[in-house]
Amino acid sequence: MFQQTRSAGKELIFMKRNTSLVESPYKENQPQVNYAKLEIFCCGLANDEIEKLKEDFGFKAGVLPVRMNSWSAKHLSFAGRLQLITAVIQGITTFWCSTFILPKKVIREVERICAAFHGRTQQNLLGEQRRSFWAVKIPSNASWGWRKLLKLRQRARGLIQHIPGDGTETHLWHDKWHPSGPLVETYGTKIIQDAGIPSHAKLAMVVNGNYWKWPPARSPQLLDIQIALCGRLYPKEGEKDSMVWIPSASSSFKARKTWHWIRNKQARVSWHKLVWFPQSIPKHSFIWWLAVLDRLTTRARQKKWPPTLTDTCVLCNNHSETTEHLFFKCYYARRVWQVLSNLAGIPFMDSWQRLLMGMGKPIFTC
Repeated sequence: MFQQTRSAGKELIFMKRNTSLVESPYKENQPQVNYAKLEIFCCGLANDEIEKLKEDFGFKAGVLPVRMNSWSAKHLSFAGRLQLITAVIQGITTFWCSTFILPKKVIREVERICAAFHGRTQQNLLGEQRRSFWAVKIPSNASWGWRKLLKLRQRARGLIQHIPGDGTETHLWHDKWHPSGPLVETYGTKIIQDAGIPSHAKLAMVVNGNYWKWPPARSPQLLDIQIALCGRLYPKEGEKDSMVWIPSASSSFKARKTWHWIRNKQARVSWHKLVWFPQSIPKHSFIWWLAVLDRLTTRARQKKWPPTLTDTCVLCNNHSETTEHLFFKCYYARRVWQVLSNLAGIPFMDSWQRLLMGMGKPIFTC
């Protein structure tokens, strides 16, 4: 059985393996081709079968100008092949997840598996002795997410307060349960050697019912730790340890409260309502915000990166293109803003200083 394809004045003939070699693919009315000028490209045939075809028809054995044999071994290293396979698998998953809407039960099951994997990873990193989360070193083979989480520990450490109960869930040296804060940070690692208590020890090692049972103080630091607890803080037998999220009044984690707690607060500017308001277009607000802060990519700012770039204004070709010039001092831009201000009934401001001063006042007139 033959199949013919014509392209750019050339003709390709595709023949199945079980087709008789004496069968002709050409019709009687079509001109016959010169077999001496033809080349045969074989796939899946043994060498003796290819030689028989060349002898019977006088074809030349051609080679496609494409390297298709063992491309993965010739062009990619082992790491490259692994990356290629990973990318293909992830691409297939992403495609089908975006094509079909997954049921909630399937999503919950996927989340459960991922959470279980994360839990196993955390347990392996903490070790069998369940070292403190604050004392774990960042391993070289940690994932990107786990590495970022470990790097943020110091920022979150001061936001968590441990309330002692029976002491079975609180680490003695690393958790913040003592009035002085984490003991290993306040007194250093030498305090662990002076007490003779392991670094991974829980608070239960110095608890006896509703009282403390510290070993004899062999250093002034250990004595200070015990004195600070007298009459102020005692364990509670039969109760589990608890944690308090300090930024929240309800003692539970709140994203809004945490953000306001850790962010750097600055004085409120007078023009914030004209840049950020409910009906604003985000793109316009962002550009307006950059303009107020003088951070637009004008030519005067671009010249600082490649010094060879000219900073001449593209509208008037007379002065340096700064934010002040581009909006108010340029003759062309000034005329445009004046016309638009007259049409809108808005007073025209000829400088950033006047514009910022008038932002808190009504600018529309009846």
